[in-house]
Amino acid sequence: MLIEAGLKDSVGDSMYRQKLNPQEQMEEMVKILTPISEAGLVIGMHEGNHENRITKSTGIDITKIMARLLKVRYLGYSCWSLLSVGGIRYSIYSTHGSSGSKFKHTKLKAIMDIAAWINSDVLAMGHVHSVASEVIIKQRFSSLTNQIVEDKQYVCLTGSYMAWDGSYAQAKNYPITKLGSPKAKLFSDKRGVHFSL
Repeated sequence: MLIEAGLKDSVGDSMYRQKLNPQEQMEEMVKILTPISEAGLVIGMHEGNHENRITKSTGIDITKIMARLLKVRYLGYSCWSLLSVGGIRYSIYSTHGSSGSKFKHTKLKAIMDIAAWINSDVLAMGHVHSVASEVIIKQRFSSLTNQIVEDKQYVCLTGSYMAWDGSYAQAKNYPITKLGSPKAKLFSDKRGVHFSL
């Protein structure tokens, strides 16, 4: 979710609580992200459920417009990416995601469930307004070495910037969560990822 995009037909009262209308929200988000995108630090932009409110009402994909203005890739709702760090290549599957989970451990379970059918080095999911990470260790048989080997999959929840007081999280008695996003360090000398939360 990049903008609130509260519309007349949105669930709840977000249309009346938002401080800027959707056009102003989009312009402000582009202004905030421009220095980061110009520095080459944005891989791309996912559409979220709030931006999708506009798409469902008008057929206009506001995230695609923002991606074009910022000159970054439009990633849709989910996307595979491949990053090279030094001589090591990392596969990343990122998704806006969805889950009705309330607690951090059940939110982590939602992303770990995705790991059952998505076999990437890094798996990242938003939507759940939490920041957390976990390492999944999987065994498999290697036909190259004729041995059992272990692979690591790094999963993370991509964070939240929604204050708790006065929000729907407080109204629904969701736990207070840390604000911000994780930082991921992908190592160049050995295969591995470290998340700073």
